[in-house]
Amino acid sequence: MERHDERVGQQEPGLEDGLHQHAIIFGLGGASQRHQAGYAAGGYWGTPYTFRDVNGDGMINPDTASGEITVGSADVFQGSSVPTRGATISTELNLLSHFRLYGLLDGRWGNKLDNSTESFRCINPFLHCAGLNLNTASLSDQAAAIASAFYNLETGYFQDAGFVKLREVSLTYFAPAAWASRIGASSLNLTLTGRNLATWTKYKGADPSSIPSGSSTSASPIS
Repeated sequence: MERHDERVGQQEPGLEDGLHQHAIIFGLGGASQRHQAGYAAGGYWGTPYTFRDVNGDGMINPDTASGEITVGSADVFQGSSVPTRGATISTELNLLSHFRLYGLLDGRWGNKLDNSTESFRCINPFLHCAGLNLNTASLSDQAAAIASAFYNLETGYFQDAGFVKLREVSLTYFAPAAWASRIGASSLNLTLTGRNLATWTKYKGADPSSIPSGSSTSASPIS
């Protein structure tokens, strides 16, 4: 079991150095992540919102006057951009004297990822995302799309990126010694292997294990 919890150090009283006086803001659009004292390094930050289907019609009205969506007034911490927990489990099973079955499960969790691809589809002038166009879209997907399209908020696309992946399954056949001796070998075995066979995750974007976490190309301090 792995555990990671990297936080930016607390500001030291009396220091005038700008590095200690300001958070560092960066990420998609220049404003989705921060190095903020007391919080996970590179964590996601965004303005929160709430939603509810007041009239029960299965649709979220984007007008705040409707009472179906309410937008906050300031950015708050949304979660770590890198996994804070992890575990790997493997096992072997010997069968019928000549076979060995091996399996490997790998998991990482405790973080979020920005599903920026879906968010990008929501912004003007595109408005092609599922939350704005599919009658079957859940209320939460509608609210995330509305927050992006109408209020320029990425917050609804900071999604739980925890996953468990079936990394490997292999079946090995150990041939009889007589087979190996025929080719001048002391032993002979054949292995059939499959890797990255399945992924279980709540993340709605691409495979979360293949996406670099907490990466950015620019950063600037803010008050």
